[in-house]
Amino acid sequence: EEPNLPEWLHSAAVAMPDDMHRDILEKRLIALGLEVDASAACDDFAERAMQADIVFVDMSKACEKGLETAKALRADGLSAALVQITTPGAQVPGSEGVFDFQVSKPLMRPSLIKLLRELPKPKSATPPAPVFGSTRQAPQAPPPDPAPTIAPALEPPQEPAPPSETGPRAMRVLAAEDNKVNRLVFSKLVKAFDIELQFATNGREAVAAFTEFHPDLIFMDISMPEMDGKEATRSIRALEAERGLGHTRIVALTAHAMTGDGEEIMSHGLDAHLTKPLKKPAIMAEIKAACPKDARPSVPEPEAQAG
Repeated sequence: EEPNLPEWLHSAAVAMPDDMHRDILEKRLIALGLEVDASAACDDFAERAMQADIVFVDMSKACEKGLETAKALRADGLSAALVQITTPGAQVPGSEGVFDFQVSKPLMRPSLIKLLRELPKPKSATPPAPVFGSTRQAPQAPPPDPAPTIAPALEPPQEPAPPSETGPRAMRVLAAEDNKVNRLVFSKLVKAFDIELQFATNGREAVAAFTEFHPDLIFMDISMPEMDGKEATRSIRALEAERGLGHTRIVALTAHAMTGDGEEIMSHGLDAHLTKPLKKPAIMAEIKAACPKDARPSVPEPEAQAG
């Protein structure tokens, strides 16, 4: 799907700690064609922000001067949209009327595209030049219009949506696997199952998909680039604890039998492990056992498989 962003939108400034969430946001903005200027320090951010078409400010505890920075930008006549980034459900006292939009970490691609499409075109903040030969200062630009009411967070709900009126939903399965051939093999193994399957190609994508896709079961390759399966699992467990979510079963996928390092791998929060090459009966058993009550049966009955 083409993002179809505004033609005038070319650059973004981001005030955010140098962590996984900023990395994800930067990559998504760059992939959408924007130039990104990111800073972990709010102190040197004002000049960068005044040159951007959209400005993101992290309001978590990691960026203690976020609100102060945002208010200063408004006072300096910032015309670009100002976006408040928070943790899910967080409300920042004193931020009312300062920001144009509020979003939650991590910001998923569909939500980011929706936000960018809805941006109002910034008003020019450049004041006219002084009269030639005069010593008076150029008149100051008028203060910006009051910021619109903060829009609701654009992130999808943190809990899965209820079943539709047409019947129970399909079970959601997330498979984190960086190897294209292995993804193809996995797809073929589960082809006959009634599931909604989504792939992640590294640990960072797996963590992001967990917050948006709400999987009922995760198959996690241990050896992946950027973030391995162990770190991704730790991040998911931390999100579950932070948001009060239920425990999602995560099954490790390993390229060899786990012997000496087996206990170490499992200690990162994984529930079970399967060894490659994967066998269909093992995959089927995991999917069948993890299928929630509000979903359709994920594995066909023996008669259906035989037919």
